[in-house]
Amino acid sequence: MFVGINGEHHKHIDTLRLDGTQHKHALETLDGAPKALTFQKYLQRIYWVDDATGVIQSTDDGAHDRHEWRREQNEPISMAALGTSMFWTSKDLAYVHWADVQRGDSSMNRLKLSKSIFRP
Repeated sequence: MFVGINGEHHKHIDTLRLDGTQHKHALETLDGAPKALTFQKYLQRIYWVDDATGVIQSTDDGAHDRHEWRREQNEPISMAALGTSMFWTSKDLAYVHWADVQRGDSSMNRLKLSKSIFRP
């Protein structure tokens, strides 16, 4: 599994087995704390939101091919991958956004969430 670590002096993404063994740093140089971490199985890539910039970034599972995937105006707070699509929600917006990670353009879809799902 992949975990985001937000240490006082060091922010990184680590890998480890579910029993806690084979712990190692997968990605060491992050600007801010990694949040909304997800693994896109189809492309074998790790995606996360950099807490300092709000940018969705990715790297291959060996951390050799890191790049910025999307720069959003509203801070993404959660993400999930399904097939070649990436889904995310943003702070203060009642939308689910999604885009195909294999497309080279910046096309994005969004779906407004019903206010009723926010009521207890």
